[in-house]
Amino acid sequence: MSDTRHQFKLKDVSEVVIGASVLALPLAITEEAWDLGVSMPLINTVGIAVASVVILGLFIHHSFFAGDLQGRGKGFLMRVLSVYGLTLLVAAAALLAVDKLPLLTEPLVAIKRVVLVSLPASFSGTVVDSLRG
Repeated sequence: MSDTRHQFKLKDVSEVVIGASVLALPLAITEEAWDLGVSMPLINTVGIAVASVVILGLFIHHSFFAGDLQGRGKGFLMRVLSVYGLTLLVAAAALLAVDKLPLLTEPLVAIKRVVLVSLPASFSGTVVDSLRG
């Protein structure tokens, strides 16, 4: 018997995007996020990205897989990477909308800003996706 809760479907995509938007949009319009994107060292940005993925993995492991990954490692990895990837896109779109994504002129600043905005947004996206009625 296959548990559909482990599959990442179109409904999950929409839930993650909506949930991520809840925090990405307000954070993308803050001057603090813009300034941190300029001043924060790259190593800190990498640390934030890694921490985000690890925490997402822990939450997804517990919420979607009930702590049992046996035979479902690929689905687990797919869900973690999909959630974080979608969140990065939502954060980039939010920053682009407020003209604070200098991807062509300052790509490193743009990446740092996206990672910063994605930190809380990825968590809200996952929480919304985990809510089942």
